[in-house]
Amino acid sequence: MPLKPLPHRLSDCVVKDPSQTEILLIQDGPAVQAARRVRDRLTQAVLPVGASITKIKGARLDKLFDDETVKSIIAALGVGIHLSYPPAPGEFDMTRLRYGKLIIATKPTPAGRFIRDQIVSLLFRFNRPLLEGGHVYRCALDKRPEPNEAFENRVMKPATRVLIPVRSGRSLLEVRKQLE
Repeated sequence: MPLKPLPHRLSDCVVKDPSQTEILLIQDGPAVQAARRVRDRLTQAVLPVGASITKIKGARLDKLFDDETVKSIIAALGVGIHLSYPPAPGEFDMTRLRYGKLIIATKPTPAGRFIRDQIVSLLFRFNRPLLEGGHVYRCALDKRPEPNEAFENRVMKPATRVLIPVRSGRSLLEVRKQLE
C-alpha cells in the first residue's frame, strides 16, 4: 500500500525528530477537543479514532484498507505496512517513523476497549516492529470520567501520566492480555 498524505483530522506536531515526538490516538468525543487544546504543539500530535473502525481480525484487505480510520493511522505513522512477517525489504521502513511513541487513549467502556483492541490488532498484523521496538503505549485511565484538568494530567502531561507499554508477543492473544 503506497503511503498517503497526512490525514486531515491529524493535529500534527512541529518537531520532526521521532525521538522527541508522540502521537496520541484518542477516542472520538470531548477528549479530542481537550487534547487539542492542552497538547504541547511542539512534540504532541493528536489523531481522533472513532468506534467505526473496521474489525481487523479476519477482515479482507480491500475492506480493511478502505476504512478511513485504518488509512489515517497508517498514513500518520509513516512507516507503511508489512503483509508478511518478518517484513519483506521495502515493505516496511522504520526510518520513516514520524513519532517515537504511539499512545492509545480510550475510555474504559466497551466501545473504548473495542477501539483499543482494533488498534493493537492493526499494529500486530501490519506494524509489528512498532510493538517489538517498544513504541506503543496505552494510558492508564480509571473507570470514572474526569474533568479536563484531570485529563490533561493523566493523558497529556508526560510528568504526571502513567503509560503502560504494549509489547509484542507470539500471538495477538498474548498482546491483548497485556491490555487487561
